[in-house]
Amino acid sequence: MDEDELLEKIINKELTICETCDSIFTYIPQKVFCDECNRIRWNAQKKAYYEKNREKHNTQCKAYYEKNREKILAQQKAYYEKNREKSLAQSKAYYEKNREKMSAQMKAHYHAKKKNASK
Repeated sequence: MDEDELLEKIINKELTICETCDSIFTYIPQKVFCDECNRIRWNAQKKAYYEKNREKHNTQCKAYYEKNREKILAQQKAYYEKNREKSLAQSKAYYEKNREKMSAQMKAHYHAKKKNASK
């Protein structure tokens, strides 16, 4: 598509240009930003709201977990039983990738536990 056809389609309201990234997308009335820019803006707003209300969010999550603990644990157990091989493969892959880090953590935990037991 050359520039003349593109300009004509924009004038005829068949295409629109995004205000932030200048990408071209199909015309939808009152839509000013492309899907990617909308997603970026929405995620930024969501992150800002979460940062502003972190304590409130954490208390609501804890209260929900306390209220629905049995249901949540049952769902997790059912998911694990259904996808046991997948879960084991993921943990094995993680262990292989982070073997040194995990062994250092286990040694540190062991020595801390041994030190506390001797006191």
